[in-house]
Amino acid sequence: MRILFIAATNDVQTATWIQQLSDTGWDIHVFDPDHGLLNSELHHVTVYAGWRKKKVPQNVKVVYRWPFTRARHFMQQNFPGVWKRIVPESKYLLAQIIQQIRPDCIHALGMQIYAYTLHEAMQVLGGSFPCPWIYTSKGSDMYWWGQFPEHRQKIEAILRDCNYYACNAERDVRLAREYGFQGELLGLFQGMGGYPLKKMQHLREPGETSQRRFIAVKGLQHQVGMGLIALRALELCTPLLSEYKIRVYQAHPPVREEVARLSSQYGLDVEVFGGGPQDMWRLFGQSRIALGVSRSECIPKAMVEAMIMGAFPIQTNPGGITAELVEDGVNGILIPDDNPEIVASALRRALQDDDLVNNAAPINERITAQRYDDAIVRPKVIEMYQRVVSSWQVSSK
Repeated sequence: MRILFIAATNDVQTATWIQQLSDTGWDIHVFDPDHGLLNSELHHVTVYAGWRKKKVPQNVKVVYRWPFTRARHFMQQNFPGVWKRIVPESKYLLAQIIQQIRPDCIHALGMQIYAYTLHEAMQVLGGSFPCPWIYTSKGSDMYWWGQFPEHRQKIEAILRDCNYYACNAERDVRLAREYGFQGELLGLFQGMGGYPLKKMQHLREPGETSQRRFIAVKGLQHQVGMGLIALRALELCTPLLSEYKIRVYQAHPPVREEVARLSSQYGLDVEVFGGGPQDMWRLFGQSRIALGVSRSECIPKAMVEAMIMGAFPIQTNPGGITAELVEDGVNGILIPDDNPEIVASALRRALQDDDLVNNAAPINERITAQRYDDAIVRPKVIEMYQRVVSSWQVSSK
């Protein structure tokens, strides 16, 4: 089987999803319309429009490999004519790739840029593909971008034309139907596929969650990430934090500045945290609380990992999506995205109520084992592609 993914080549989620297919012997291709760098975990694939790196990941073939990296955004913005001669417009390049490799299935991992470009390539090819195509939603694909008319039109067109849809939450199934999707729903899958739960448990600190002295905080600050709200809530809880180590991951510059201020002003042990997936798992395995504040997202990947590792989730609930996993006040606390006082109240509760955080851990372990164990998810993903291609071949005869 030959599968063409339209996805971010620098995204660990792309790499981890594709790793699920590593033992199938299938011919896997990846096209990145954003011309991203290559994630080191991306293996056994052919990549299109990758940027030159000193070391290419193992068993990766790179086609259309541009000779420079650092100047690409400068060239694109300041010399668009030269840029277009060097780098063909993505929709035409993708249409050419589809004609050349003739995939059995095309899968867009994400809406903005990725499914957008795929849909544009469809128009270049006359309005159809010679194979089925799947769209999987990520992040804020529909919940956030669907509120803007220019994006909603594109979203509706894509959902009208794609054959199959997969996502990680019932909320997005409802949204897809509202935006006109009439194809087949393939199932609910975490954006990275399954997790190696047995491997992750080795990184988890032994003992009760209440004994842990770390707090993990998501530090994104942009149109949907509300890292500064999270830090303001922590500031309101300063008297309770003297024994805790606060680690802020994915911290954007304004959040980094606030981390430095909190450390200097209050003497808190608060630092920006960085690292790969296993570093994050280890952090969650040491944390009493995992705090995430966002105006929009799918079921948060970080929250799922925190639940697996026994940390108590305090999380926003955009469109009711987090409530699909978390019962407020039982195995986590649901919070607003714009009120640091309410977030601080939730933090105080989780810091002072040992029974709450201890009782939540086995509940979350059970929920995540049922939904995210890679031993369960991986066969379902492989079967999904087999079913899609088989059904298409039968219907095309």
